[in-house]
Amino acid sequence: LPKDVEKASIKDEIVGNLYMTFFAIGFLVQRYISSALAPLVALPPLIFLTILGLTPTYDFDNTASEPLYGDKKPGLDRLFYIGYPYLNHFKLAWSGKTWRGAKALVTLHEDWKSTPILYLYGKKKKAQFHNFTTLAMLKREESEKRSLSKAVGLEEAGHYLFLQKHDECLKQVLDFVNAE
Repeated sequence: LPKDVEKASIKDEIVGNLYMTFFAIGFLVQRYISSALAPLVALPPLIFLTILGLTPTYDFDNTASEPLYGDKKPGLDRLFYIGYPYLNHFKLAWSGKTWRGAKALVTLHEDWKSTPILYLYGKKKKAQFHNFTTLAMLKREESEKRSLSKAVGLEEAGHYLFLQKHDECLKQVLDFVNAE
């Protein structure tokens, strides 16, 4: 890869890791200790990060799922379930693997020619969660026509791009699998 691959900023790293940590803690407490205790443990630091402007999402991200629920809002139990993958990420790190090793276990498979990857991401985020090296590798795959893998960044889409740009995401997926 070229040496000038974009890297996550220190702010992106801090924001991403804090966000994942507090949601993982919220899920852990909710699932294994007490549903009533989870908000008391996880919400204060999340509120503090929000006040400081250190969350990865914008207001349009936070309202993207509202049409899905209508009048019946999801509640805090649903909110903390987004911490499930983050908890597993940390469990890998805590299981004796190095932090870098844990990150390596949650990356993409190796054979992109026989099983190509479509990587969609929103470009409008306060902090990017994606791995910039992976993104560069996928873009190189596409430009050098080594496989059908590709990365597509969607403008004016953020953390919940599949809700914000539903039609565009669907078009990308259907084009990728040559379906109608």
